[in-house]
Amino acid sequence: MQTKLIELDEQEVIKLLEEKIITGREGLFCLGSSQNLTLKEEHLTYRKKDSIEKIINSLRSVPLIFS
Repeated sequence: MQTKLIELDEQEVIKLLEEKIITGREGLFCLGSSQNLTLKEEHLTYRKKDSIEKIINSLRSVPLIFS
């Protein structure tokens, strides 16, 4: 479920999740921003960040060879 929950407080969000969405088989994450991004913009920003972190981690695992 992707939605902006700006009209709900934290307790209402938790209640919504418990009653309607959580089945025990899902993984949840919450993206937040200080900017007013669309859902698509938030998700793309998150994906870019994740890709960059994976590249950096893979570079760290490459041994340096000095000749």
